[in-house]
Amino acid sequence: MKCKEFETNDFFEKYLRGELSDSDAAALEAHCFECDGCFRKLQDTESIIDLIRRTPKEQLLPARPIGIFRVPRFVSGLAGAMAVVIAAALLVPLRWSNPDRYGSIVELSAPVYIPGTVRGNTGNEFEKLFSAGMKFYQGGAYLQAAEKLKEALHILPENPQATYYLGISWLFAGRPETALTYFEKMISRNAVEYLEDCRWYAAMSFLLLGNAKKAESYLQVLKDTDSRYSLSAAEWIDRIHEME
Repeated sequence: MKCKEFETNDFFEKYLRGELSDSDAAALEAHCFECDGCFRKLQDTESIIDLIRRTPKEQLLPARPIGIFRVPRFVSGLAGAMAVVIAAALLVPLRWSNPDRYGSIVELSAPVYIPGTVRGNTGNEFEKLFSAGMKFYQGGAYLQAAEKLKEALHILPENPQATYYLGISWLFAGRPETALTYFEKMISRNAVEYLEDCRWYAAMSFLLLGNAKKAESYLQVLKDTDSRYSLSAAEWIDRIHEME
């Protein structure tokens, strides 16, 4: 079974709720053991379900669209409650003093970070800096997060987690031009686990900078591949053409 089949059939949510058959649960477990991307999606789903369980009912409102960001299909079964929790806890509108016609309508939500073991051959100093940076990140202090993650990358320049989250931190600190350095670095390395995300956030960064042509090139790749961003990418391409 391929990644998209697990995603489009709500396997991640059903697995965590104990609603899968033994054979389907075993298939998902075997797949996640081999696929870092799906393992990360399973962790993200678990984190969001836990967040909803801990959110008072009176704080949950009917679902509504969240800018251009779509709740991933693999958690869509949680519908209204999840959309509101994500909106309240994670959505950070990017505002610019002189937004152009594209940047003025771009809203993004920061990717969820699940604390855990840092992947790769790391040292104690790197882990200390990375953890410090991600604590800032989780608290929405993106500029401070970027500074710590940059220090961590001085120790391990090729670490994919630190590179990805450094790009995200610069983006949400209001520095899309700096963020692009790290997204494009990950894309050039073909860093599979973060490849789709880096293409998406690179496209959004270019839109914020007014470069619709470059943004469309990344969106087209996402549209043409078996990506969880395919539908959103297609909608943005149509939107860009309408605004030309």
